[in-house]
Amino acid sequence: MKTKQEVMVRLFFDDVFFEKYQKSHKDILSEYGLDIRGLPSPGDKGVISERRGRRLLLAKEIYRYYYPAIHDLGINSIDEFSNSKILSEFCRSTSFLSEINFIPSHDENIYGYENISKFYHFIESNEINDSNTFDIGFCQFLVGWSKHYSFPPFSYFKNGSIVAFKGRNYLITHDNTKVTLKDDLPIENLKDNVKIFSEFKIDIKNIYPLTTTR
Repeated sequence: MKTKQEVMVRLFFDDVFFEKYQKSHKDILSEYGLDIRGLPSPGDKGVISERRGRRLLLAKEIYRYYYPAIHDLGINSIDEFSNSKILSEFCRSTSFLSEINFIPSHDENIYGYENISKFYHFIESNEINDSNTFDIGFCQFLVGWSKHYSFPPFSYFKNGSIVAFKGRNYLITHDNTKVTLKDDLPIENLKDNVKIFSEFKIDIKNIYPLTTTR
């Protein structure tokens, strides 16, 4: 049996599910083994308004780290991204809806509430990442959060991160306004790379922690 919380999440974010609920909510409730109590009626204006707000907040969160890569997809603003096909596909994907496809948190205050790693999981799972710009955005997230959270994998990235791409090494440090091309940086071996992301449900091959400060 699904929970009412799951239904509400899909109503807020999944366009296909929302439209289906508007047309045949009784079928969905029957499928999920739920009754209408505690759930909105079709056409509820409050839900429609909240959908827009939540979608925009989600777009802003993701866009903050991935805007160069998103621009490469021909999307040039937060508003465009909020209404884009790729965000709609993300919102109904298991990367977004599942409770396992993101970096597990050891801090109950943020558990399940960040969508940066979820979006990276979606990009990698659907082979959309054909350049290093999504990798760089993900590293900026890892390095930035390492200043505030000392649990793995963030703790590995306290000195910075490296994106290895087509034989070149791109350095990301706590000055996240700059990405520096470096050819002589120490890279931890693949075994350590796999260990760092062992709880994350995709195979990350080209992102490494910076082993020493530079």
